[in-house]
Amino acid sequence: MEFKDDRHKRFAFEYVVDYNISKAAVRAGYSPNDPWSSGKACLMRPEVKALIDHLEAGIQEACRITAERVIAELVSLGLSNIKDYVKWDKDGVSMVPSGKLTAGQSAAIKKIKQTKTVVTGKDDYEKETTILEFELHDKLSALDKLMRHMDLYDDTLKLDAGGELAKLLEAVNGSTHGRLPSHSRD
Repeated sequence: MEFKDDRHKRFAFEYVVDYNISKAAVRAGYSPNDPWSSGKACLMRPEVKALIDHLEAGIQEACRITAERVIAELVSLGLSNIKDYVKWDKDGVSMVPSGKLTAGQSAAIKKIKQTKTVVTGKDDYEKETTILEFELHDKLSALDKLMRHMDLYDDTLKLDAGGELAKLLEAVNGSTHGRLPSHSRD
C-alpha cells in the first residue's frame, strides 16, 4: 500500500489499538488541537481503510476469533441449564465437579463465590457456615443476540387502524383534509 503521508499509516496502526479516533490521530502525529477531524479524514482514505481491515483480520486470526466461535459461545450461554452444574434433592444441594464440565458449560458460568464463616461461642462451641453463590450468564441476552443473528425476529411495524381508531382517523382526516388540526395556546 502506498501512503502519501506516513501519518496515515501510523494512524491505521494506532486506531486498531483502542478505536479512538482522536487519540489515534494524536499518537500518529497530528495536532492535538482538533484530532477528531484529522482522524476522521484519515478514516475516509481508501488506503487507510484497507490497512485497518488488514490489521483487524490479523488480530482476529491471531486470537482465533471467528463468527462461528462467537456464535458457539452465545449458544453455550443461551442454552445453559442449571441442572448441568447443581444437583439437589431432599438431602441438600451439591455442585457438579468442575472437571466434569465441558468448555461450553464452563464459559456459561458468570460467578462462583464461596464464603465460610466460623462462629465461636461458650465452652469452645464452634459452628462453621458455608455459603455458596452460583450464577450463570444472562441466557435471554445471549438468545436475543442469536435470534437477531439468525434473523428470527419480525421487526416490521404493522399498524391496524380498525374499529374506533379507524373512525377517529377518518374523522380527523375528513375534517382537516389530511392534516391534523393545529391547537392554539390561548
